Amino acid sequence: MNYNIIIYISRNNLSFYFSQNKSSYKIYEFENESLIPLCFYSEGSQFDIGHSAKLKIQGNYPKTYDDYFNLIKDTGSSFEFFNKEKKYKDLLVVGIEYLMNRFLEEIEITSDRVADIREKINLSLVFASDIKQHEINFVGELFKGAGYKNLKLIYYNYLLLNYLDKFRRIGAYKDDQGKIGAFKGYLLIDGLDNNLYIDFYNELSSKTPKFKKTGEDLANDPKDKIIAKILFDLAVIKSGSKVKEKSELIRLLPLAKKYSSSSKSEPLITVELSDGSVEKVRLKMKKVKEILSYESNFTKDFDTVKECEQKSKVTNIDLLVVVKRSITSINFLDKIKSHYNNVYHYNEEIEEVFELFISSPDVIDFGDFMETRTSKSDRSPKQKKTNSELPIPPPIVPLTNTTKQTRGKKPPTQPPKRVEVPSRPKPPPPLPKRGVVKNKVVKSNVNSNLRPSAPKPPPPPKRAVVTNKASKSGGNLKLKPPPPIRSSGKKKK
Repeated sequence: MNYNIIIYISRNNLSFYFSQNKSSYKIYEFENESLIPLCFYSEGSQFDIGHSAKLKIQGNYPKTYDDYFNLIKDTGSSFEFFNKEKKYKDLLVVGIEYLMNRFLEEIEITSDRVADIREKINLSLVFASDIKQHEINFVGELFKGAGYKNLKLIYYNYLLLNYLDKFRRIGAYKDDQGKIGAFKGYLLIDGLDNNLYIDFYNELSSKTPKFKKTGEDLANDPKDKIIAKILFDLAVIKSGSKVKEKSELIRLLPLAKKYSSSSKSEPLITVELSDGSVEKVRLKMKKVKEILSYESNFTKDFDTVKECEQKSKVTNIDLLVVVKRSITSINFLDKIKSHYNNVYHYNEEIEEVFELFISSPDVIDFGDFMETRTSKSDRSPKQKKTNSELPIPPPIVPLTNTTKQTRGKKPPTQPPKRVEVPSRPKPPPPLPKRGVVKNKVVKSNVNSNLRPSAPKPPPPPKRAVVTNKASKSGGNLKLKPPPPIRSSGKKKK
């Protein structure tokens, strides 16, 4: 039995998806959570990944690891895994294999282990907007070295654009030939961990964007961030918790958004921190408005999008802007919709996009980084073959006669095969006429060796006539008499 698994990877989280018998992809909830923090704990024979490992990190446990894509830069350090030393880069492979073993136990209900069935696992690693191209290649080499032969590496925004185009989510705009997706440029706007990620594509067939831009701390509504910061400060003061502010603010943003439009002047809010601390704090909306007044002219998020538009050199009418559901700032969305002609607010579930793995294998293969790394064609399925890719025709056997194609080429090392003469050969062409053309004598270039053994006699040549020009030249030109005509009959007596 083959297993079809997709792992969606961002800088700080994982998601696990699977398909059985080519059915739609479903999410596997590990520890009853769909979002798995990219946090690890490994000591001796104990290993954890996800929320349990994150709690240990927040509790300052030793042998815990996070921030993987920065951690791998420390190439000299290692961690202990079942009493063996492994490099930090192996944390991702070990962690994902741990998840797959749990999946086999809980969902597939089998005693199979990943170490024994790697060749039966169709593993696709899909990367979020905050993963760079060289990091994708790095991860691909890790899993390839671990023995995964059926491996695909896909950038998620490439999948998203092709999904929207294929299923006509953006098909309302067509060119003169009715071609769907006839935009000259695509801007994809995503928000991850409070950062704004903008990708520009100039065509749907590109594996990665033509250029990227990151807006630090620009992904959320300023009002939501202000409320989250106030809630965090009040909860930490009351509980004495030592959790990290940056990660906690991201966790508190949904709660802050819930009270952003509250009609109460001082709502009482229950705040739960990631270390388990629970505190009730009172939020004063008057204070929120005071802080927000200083940021009333906040336009850095929209200015960042405008910079990308100018860099793309694509006019407004030819540009499609796709805003992902991770963008929650209403002010930012309003600015985007009021300025750009073509805006699509993407709100579909990620499982819908993963349908391309089933319905459109050509799209998947063309966007796969492993296709390039294994020296396969990097050509779009719709693109015609170039001359260098056309099949090579068989070699041309040289003829005995000299032709235009073989002039100047060395003769073959082996003598040409004897060509059998047909029983009824065609008569040879008549011999060229001898005469004077502009005071020059025309000679025959016919090679006598190429004549058939018994040719028919040629017709009698006409006698040359001396032109006036020849007579004026002094009469020195002497013509040879034509050869006598032989008669096949007997002379009359």
